[in-house]
Amino acid sequence: MIIKLKQSLLFLIASLTLSLTASAQKEMSIAEVQGDKAKSLVENQQVKVRGIVTARAGNAIYIQTPDDKVDNNPATSEGIRVFLGRDGSFNGSIGDLVEVAGTVSEYLERREKFAFTRTDIGRTTIKIISSKNPLPAPVVLTTNDLVPNKIDMME
Repeated sequence: MIIKLKQSLLFLIASLTLSLTASAQKEMSIAEVQGDKAKSLVENQQVKVRGIVTARAGNAIYIQTPDDKVDNNPATSEGIRVFLGRDGSFNGSIGDLVEVAGTVSEYLERREKFAFTRTDIGRTTIKIISSKNPLPAPVVLTTNDLVPNKIDMME
């Protein structure tokens, strides 16, 4: 009887822990994570986003919202950098639709004293949803887009 009670109690605690962990991550679009300000409003929070891998550079991948899911708000960005950690391990490819769960951070290079931060998602788990997807259409910038307070939305 006591063993069954302990097992039931352990199962209840494990279920509650999983439930709290799952609910701590906010499912958001990349544009919602980026926001329309210089810094993300969900900095230091756990989020879950989906996007297509568009590039890989060192210990990071870049993902972008598929064209049919963009928010059409020119003040928000549809792309974000995903930090893979020091080892930079990622078994996927460009064109993969991925689900990324991790913590939002604002990163500033140490050598940059007067620059904007870059919004990253770090401490991640990445799940590949599908492969060989078409890449989202590139964003074409003109000189009119390069005015102060407007370029940050293109990050």
